Amino acid sequence: MIDTLTLAQRKERQSFLKNKGWYDKAIDGDWGQFSREATKKFQQWAKTEGYYCATCVVDGIWGNETEKSYEKAIKLVTTNTSQTLNDISGTAKFLPKATFLDMKKRVDEWISTKGSAPTTVYIDSTKKEYVNYGRYEDMLERMERWKTAKGTYADGVYVNPPTPPVPPSSKSKQSCIYVAKYLKDYIHQETNYWCGPNCIQQVIYELWGKYYSEKEIAQIAGTTSSGTGYQGLYNALTTLVTRLGGKLKIEWKNFSEVKWEGLNDIIKDPKRSFYTNCLYKNNPKWGHYEYFIGICLSSKQVIVANSLSGGWIDTRSFATAEQYIRGITWPSVCIVTKL
Repeated sequence: MIDTLTLAQRKERQSFLKNKGWYDKAIDGDWGQFSREATKKFQQWAKTEGYYCATCVVDGIWGNETEKSYEKAIKLVTTNTSQTLNDISGTAKFLPKATFLDMKKRVDEWISTKGSAPTTVYIDSTKKEYVNYGRYEDMLERMERWKTAKGTYADGVYVNPPTPPVPPSSKSKQSCIYVAKYLKDYIHQETNYWCGPNCIQQVIYELWGKYYSEKEIAQIAGTTSSGTGYQGLYNALTTLVTRLGGKLKIEWKNFSEVKWEGLNDIIKDPKRSFYTNCLYKNNPKWGHYEYFIGICLSSKQVIVANSLSGGWIDTRSFATAEQYIRGITWPSVCIVTKL
């Protein structure tokens, strides 16, 4: 194929290879050893990217498949020069595990090929969104930390962990009140039925500063695919806190006994925490435990560390949140006190 190209066309392809960092010799159209070695690097890159040439053979021969890959690459470069690229480094966008691992694969290959880190990392093959390398490193660190703790990567990662607004200095009833700390990287429950262990995980971290995996909590609580009962949650809390040498008091109350003002006082108290049992979205078949990280009395809103759908910070009106909680006919607010 390369022999059928004109001298000018061969020079264009050498220029392309040189701009990509794979060829550092003269742009003379002479397709010798160095051009073939550069072609191998291009073929490997095209094969790795997949959307260029998933079936390319890495042999250094500039054949028909390699030419097609080159034409696609040139077209994409031309297209991207006129499109607006979106830097999402400052957002809390959630990226699925497959997307992140694809990013990691591309970054690893870039570093292996060029000997240095890229300045930006595209989110996917559309190249419409990207993050700076510093933000990518932070995402990688959080994913590796999760893998170390749980043996596998999380289902996904936030570009930036979602956080509530900075708590105001005033603790008056006109301000929003937030918990002192919570597990920002562990909002997402790991199975469809581990919402209870997820809440216990957050409560123990808030009051005792200790991380326990949802799996360990679920095993102690006797969680099944049907969920976790109150006694199981009690067992998990008492077992793990006792293991830490701590003491606690656990109370289940009706919402009517505490109301929003009472829950607001609990959040302000460094020795108390709470979570609720509710009918999420008023679905009678969907009992769900939830952990609250903030209450705003003035705007009548609550902030929930929603463990569903990948985990996210959910702001709700008092009316909606209360409707969910009151969907449970037995005591639905669990108050945990550190003694």
